[in-house]
Amino acid sequence: STREARAAIEGGSSFHANSPSYAASESSGVKAVPCTTTSRSSGSGGGIGEVLELSVGGEIIVVPVATLMIAPDGSRLKEMFTASWNAAPLKRDDRGRIFLNLPPRSFRIILDHLRMVQCTSDQEVVEPPVIPRELRAEVEHLEWHLGVGFLLEQPVYGQAVGQ
Repeated sequence: STREARAAIEGGSSFHANSPSYAASESSGVKAVPCTTTSRSSGSGGGIGEVLELSVGGEIIVVPVATLMIAPDGSRLKEMFTASWNAAPLKRDDRGRIFLNLPPRSFRIILDHLRMVQCTSDQEVVEPPVIPRELRAEVEHLEWHLGVGFLLEQPVYGQAVGQ
């Protein structure tokens, strides 16, 4: 659950304590958390280097599997695209794209945040996204449903090594 993930992180994960971003976040009272994941090949979508075309609520979204793998280990979002997905097979549209019956605007906010985490240096902090007021409840429900809540609720370190 999101609470368990948050508790695990707050309970003593190691941070990049020597980084300027960490010092800045600590002095401002904001605590950044590491965003760590493991790379696995995707059972539902293909290999980690593959680019997927998803149909999200009827909107086509193109995303590398590697970006989806930024989601926390154990999250529904990550598990859907890994070999460990043991629920019903993902539905496909008439063109063979994985179909997710989710609100596309809210899904895009979550996905764009994962993209920012992926392309930001592991020495830099990515702040939570600004969510338009009219979408807040929907995004909060979707982040809970997908198991990615803590990623959107507090600053996290990027994952691009050496940038």
